[in-house]
Amino acid sequence: MTKLMDDFFASVQYNTTKGDWRKMPETEPPEDDVESEDIVEDENPNHDPHTGEFASGGGSLERKQLKSNITTHKVLFEVAPNPDDKELTARWGKIDENTRTEISVMVAHEILPEVLKIAGLKDGAANFHMQYGGFEDESNPSLSLLLDKSVTDDQADQITRVLGSVLEQKSMASVSDKPFKGSFEMGAVVVAVPKNVGYKQLKIIYNKLRTEVTDQNGKQLINGHTTDDGRMVILVDKGTEESIGKQVAQCLGEQYEVGSDTLNVSWPEQGEDDYGLRGKNQTVGSSAQPSIRREVDSLRTQASDKRLQHIRRYEEDGTI
Repeated sequence: MTKLMDDFFASVQYNTTKGDWRKMPETEPPEDDVESEDIVEDENPNHDPHTGEFASGGGSLERKQLKSNITTHKVLFEVAPNPDDKELTARWGKIDENTRTEISVMVAHEILPEVLKIAGLKDGAANFHMQYGGFEDESNPSLSLLLDKSVTDDQADQITRVLGSVLEQKSMASVSDKPFKGSFEMGAVVVAVPKNVGYKQLKIIYNKLRTEVTDQNGKQLINGHTTDDGRMVILVDKGTEESIGKQVAQCLGEQYEVGSDTLNVSWPEQGEDDYGLRGKNQTVGSSAQPSIRREVDSLRTQASDKRLQHIRRYEEDGTI
């Protein structure tokens, strides 16, 4: 991976006062992807996949409460083109994974400071983070914004909707361990994976679960995941997390610890009103500043132009 990828596969924090990003030391970049298609073994050989329990040193079983590592409000997003734009999406799909991620980082780096200013966030109130995400049959590097506890529900909601509009996404995801404005509870199946799990290895794990974890009629029960810092979190209907978790444990065998949790989620959609932002007359800060709508439109153009510029450059000479 390039230095840019190494730098951003760790958490970085935007300093709204100085107007720059600073690298956070907590997370190390993942190691290179493994080439093997075998699932990497974990450090939990005593797992009973039938009960979801783990053996203690004496051989008896005791329940381990593996939970998700989502302990703050987290906004999940991508820079990929809106899938309704078939032509641009096809061009994006021909770019290799690492380059797509580098483009995503550079576009996000350019527009995120302005998005945070629109919501009035204080210095250090948001961490920009690289992770892995999946939806249906696709699993890709993705982005997230971790919000500090000082961020209000209204600010978090505004950030989510503004990001969705600026990046022209069909829908956005926002998740937290606590209820927030517009959220509802969902169950979560949690799988402990190596913290340095590579992209190829993660796809193998997810694709196996996607294919093999089904209901009695063969309907697939795993429809997406978000994976970060050693935890794969799979959202499911509330009340089904225990039963689906047992199936996940059976599917993976003894290699991985599996648990369950309850999380609070919202799924704002673009819809006809562009995340509810179209037609707003609310101003940002003083009355002399432009409306939110005008700022969002300007940022959307900026993000779209930047993304297209990188795509064209890649198509021309393989660089960005």
